[in-house]
Amino acid sequence: MAQGSRIRISFSPIACVYLSLILLAIPVSWVLAWLAAAAFHELFHCIALWLCEKDIESIDIGIHGAKIRTSDLTPGEIVFCAFAGPLGGILLLLFHVFPRVALCAFVQTLFNLIPILPLDGGQALHGLLRLVLPERRIESTYKAIEVLIFAALITISILAAFLWKLGILPLLLTAALVIRRKKRKIPCKWSGVKVQ
Repeated sequence: MAQGSRIRISFSPIACVYLSLILLAIPVSWVLAWLAAAAFHELFHCIALWLCEKDIESIDIGIHGAKIRTSDLTPGEIVFCAFAGPLGGILLLLFHVFPRVALCAFVQTLFNLIPILPLDGGQALHGLLRLVLPERRIESTYKAIEVLIFAALITISILAAFLWKLGILPLLLTAALVIRRKKRKIPCKWSGVKVQ
């Protein structure tokens, strides 16, 4: 990070309202554990960016989590930085001094490793495709993989809800991902890359 540079951290007003509603519905100890696991996850993204000698321009915290804006990353750096956050969650699992934080880290790590954009798994997949495929084949290959992933997620969420009797939460999470995917366009140029 450049000497004397400042990182702008912003909180979305909607995220504050969302957090307030969560505090009304979920015990404070679990909310704090979730936030601690999320902060550790983002810290590992920041450490990875620091190791890549990249400046962090801003950290935006919104309803969909935190996004770290940085200068352009190479495909290899994208893969490295994307996997750094889930690595932090895995470390919290291995050294589970705080069981609630470890459980929250486990759930966040599983979720973030789903290989769809803008999650860490999707960032890593896109970076890997940029490493191994010619530019003209990246988007079509990614879209084909994404269709397969969404089909698997929908199947698993239906099984989880009805066969394994886990309630409607898996269906709601999958629906949220599908809706978010429909609203997002995959950029053809990856300048100003964000790390989730």
